[in-house]
Amino acid sequence: MANFLDSRRSGGGVGKNDPELKGLDKFFELLKRKFRSYMTLNLLYLALSIPTIIYYTFILMYLLYGLLNNENAIALFFMSLGGAIGLVTFFSGTPCSSGYYYVLRNYVREEHAWVASDLFEHTRKNFMSSLVSYLINVIFVTVSLGNIHIYPHLIDAMGLNLSTILLISFFAVIVIFYAMMQPYIWTLTVTFDLGFVNVYRNSFLLTMLKLPRNLGSLILRAGLFVLAYFLHPLLGIALSILALTSVIGLVAQFMAYPVVDQYMMHKSGEEEEECEDEDEEEYDLGYEPHGPNDIAGLFKNKNKDDENEPV
Repeated sequence: MANFLDSRRSGGGVGKNDPELKGLDKFFELLKRKFRSYMTLNLLYLALSIPTIIYYTFILMYLLYGLLNNENAIALFFMSLGGAIGLVTFFSGTPCSSGYYYVLRNYVREEHAWVASDLFEHTRKNFMSSLVSYLINVIFVTVSLGNIHIYPHLIDAMGLNLSTILLISFFAVIVIFYAMMQPYIWTLTVTFDLGFVNVYRNSFLLTMLKLPRNLGSLILRAGLFVLAYFLHPLLGIALSILALTSVIGLVAQFMAYPVVDQYMMHKSGEEEEECEDEDEEEYDLGYEPHGPNDIAGLFKNKNKDDENEPV
């Protein structure tokens, strides 16, 4: 058991002559190669998120009791617990989310990362911005849950008319869009020396630039989560504790990091020339590029030395 949970044990690795994998083949190779590390990361992230999970569980118990009039306390508790785990899966459950996304980002880049030490190290390096982002998420989720509690009463009072439909639709769009921004917020936090405002600004723009891709990623992740809990709530909770949370995080990072790499990372040599030929349209992320397709020109890459780390 100790050997199984030892995240420092390497997987099978990739041979030098092996063909480069892409798409689903690459994703499942990443998942298989470091599955024990994902399990360790999953347990560590949820353990650090316990205070937030408890907080969301009590709020959801109150809301579900009022909406469902369910007097079965045990069933209500497990439904609320599952919902709380879902909230920390799609939104941050701890300021350590920056370190959590750093590990996932490195795995997607097929770079080396220790689960525990790198998680805490990069949380420490980005603690203030991570804490602010975490608190913003807690406030956002709390307000959103409050709206879910208010809207049924609003419909009872005003009826289901055009105004209430537009209001609920606007609220739903904001929640969905902010959920799509999450992987970018945390990835930019640990990858670039950006100011707090610029992290959110660029996350918003990257989400807009690849809206269909980001929406598809969110639907896929939500589908995985709902499927696990649809089979049985206890099964969903068990899978979330074992690996589901980090697997969903891997899907998010697998879909988001290539967008960050495309628009914000340095390109050189032939890659840069190919980009000039293929991408005539320039996107304004709020900075004047130093050269063609060099959007990251004004950014200091925090992890430029990571390129020399062993994979």
